[in-house]
This record gives sequence, C-alpha cells and structure tokens, in this order.
Amino acid sequence: MVNRKKLQIITAIQEDDDTNSLFLIKEGDGIFPCKNGENILCDSIIRLEHLSTGKNLHSHDFPSFITGKQEACAFGENGIGDVNDNFKIICYKQKGEKRIFGKSEFFLQHVPTGKYLFIDYKKSMFNDFNCRGCPIRGQREVSLTDEKDKQCLWKVVGDIILESDDSQKNDDSNFDNQNIKDNNQSNDKHKEKEMNFLREEGKMICNGSFF
Repeated sequence: MVNRKKLQIITAIQEDDDTNSLFLIKEGDGIFPCKNGENILCDSIIRLEHLSTGKNLHSHDFPSFITGKQEACAFGENGIGDVNDNFKIICYKQKGEKRIFGKSEFFLQHVPTGKYLFIDYKKSMFNDFNCRGCPIRGQREVSLTDEKDKQCLWKVVGDIILESDDSQKNDDSNFDNQNIKDNNQSNDKHKEKEMNFLREEGKMICNGSFF
C-alpha cells in the first residue's frame, strides 16, 4: 500500500516554458534500461521522473480531488518508484514513423489499470471554490480516465540530453565529445540557437526531458 503522505499532486499549466514542468524520460519499471539519447518509439513503456522532485508520474485506483477520476500523482524517491509508474505511449494518427517528435500526438496509458492520462477541461480547474487560498489556483488537475478521446492527447515540447552513457564511450567518441564541448564553450550564441531549435522541434529520447 502506498503511503499517501509521500505523494504529490500533478497539475497542468498553460505555459510550456516552465522549468518546473520538466520530466525525465526513462524506461519502464522492470524493463531493460534504454540507451542515452536513444529515440523513444510508439508503444514503448516508459516512466516520467519530475526533475524538481525526483518523483515519478504515478497512478493507482484512488479518486482524484476535483473530478473524481483516477488520481495522477508523483511518487517515489530519487527516481525510484514501482510498477504503478509505468505508462505506455500510444501514438495518434501516426503512420509508418515510430519515433516521437514535437508534431507527434500520443496517449499515455497507465499500464497496470489501462486508463489514460488526461485533463477534463470542463471540471479540472483549481479555484477558490474547491481550493480556497491554495497556491495552485488557476492550474488544472491531471487525472486518468477510461475514455480515450482528445482530452487524453499529449505532445513533446522540447528535449535536452541530461547525462552521458559511459558504456558507449570509446576513444573516437571521447575525441568527438571533446570537440563538441570546445565548440560550445567558444560559441555561446550557437549553443543558444541550438537549444532553441531543440525546444522548437522537440522529440522524445531516453534520458532526455520535455515540458
């Protein structure tokens, strides 16, 4: 049984450049680790770790606060949780191409319960009637539903590679990585432009993050 005192609420906001919205994309609990920078494909089972707290996107059979749907929350410590952190990516109207980019739309299906992560746009707003004086007024509750509709669709906004994969390094790659590092240090404007490009295009990668 989950200790509810260790759970944190998951909400959604309108802005797509809030660093508190960054999640690290990882392989699912109990699944062989994916390689750093590897493309995440349709039908993959993943976990999403909230970078600010180290907790994973999580769900279980418990009603959410506002809508009474299945609760979505953040759970775990330092990225370690359990099988209830597992979500399957189901791509929407994407033919042939299995990689997920900024233009891709997809559902996030909770593996243990089969329900879909969504926002109820009619009922999910935190306000003074349901959360008087609380700091999340104006934000929306994120929960899960049985109904697979457009309120369940998500997309990637940006990606950043966060850490190196030591198991893939060799003398040639070390040389190349050093050249990249030197070039970035000597050309800050180019680095800023490149990061803007990543934010603009967006793709889902292992050990990368998105808003």
